[in-house]
Amino acid sequence: MKSKNILYPWPILSPLHDDLVDSCFRMDVAFEPKLVDGNYQVTLKIDLDDRKLLSLIESRKAKITVITESRKTYYFDKYDVDDINTSFQIDIPYKDVDNMTYLTAYIVISVEQYSYSNPSFNEDYSNQIFDLKVGSILGISNTITIETIQDPVEVASIFTIQANSEKDDLDFSVDIDSEDKKIVINLSKDNKKLFSALYSVDKQTIYGLLLVPVLTDVLMQVIADYDQYREKNWFHSLNISLKEQNIDIKEYSSNDVEIQEMIEDSRTFAWKLMKTNLATSFDAILALQNDLEEVGEKYV
Repeated sequence: MKSKNILYPWPILSPLHDDLVDSCFRMDVAFEPKLVDGNYQVTLKIDLDDRKLLSLIESRKAKITVITESRKTYYFDKYDVDDINTSFQIDIPYKDVDNMTYLTAYIVISVEQYSYSNPSFNEDYSNQIFDLKVGSILGISNTITIETIQDPVEVASIFTIQANSEKDDLDFSVDIDSEDKKIVINLSKDNKKLFSALYSVDKQTIYGLLLVPVLTDVLMQVIADYDQYREKNWFHSLNISLKEQNIDIKEYSSNDVEIQEMIEDSRTFAWKLMKTNLATSFDAILALQNDLEEVGEKYV
């Protein structure tokens, strides 16, 4: 469940509230999430710095529960932390979640508390006491967002190539802001027909020649404005492919990169994503010259 700034009738410890001072409650990812046997394995650790709340947890009068939520699929699960001093693992079934999964930790009352108070209360709550029922929330951590994807995919699958009657043979456009879940490449009708014919001869080579310049442009836009695109469906597939090539696009985008360097690096990233290079593509076309001539005759 994603943290929300909800008002409670008693003080709670949360990054969204200032009810308690000189205290902290947060959750962090201990290791990079990985997909194993159909589950995303997420290793987490808790950091709680508040004597009163620690005392309640150690005496089993309160507990820490981690809620996992994926909004589009309505996936919801909870995990009770046994030992807050060690890291712990949560398994998320990848087929049950969409591309964004949220994890938030809560401090929850396990035994009714009468006349509850905490020395860390801010001055607005000083000398106040509260009666709390089982299930009352005393703390909410930061929310961790895990980028998940149902199935690893080829980077080419994030594109839709379509004919557009408004385009001429020398023109094409790329729409990465479309409501479509994919990036849309608009070709002229004739170029779309030719692309389809060539695609039937050598899928990898033809895709590479078209998609490398498109990917270069897409990567430049993502680097320039990472937060705008990070929740797009196509981005998560792209990011998986980037990580397979040991490219951290988020970290790269946070650096102060000169425009020329960005262009050159984006082009390099694009070739790596397509798992080919220009020389290989030319060699493949030469090797298929006869087949391409036959395709050309059919096209004409």
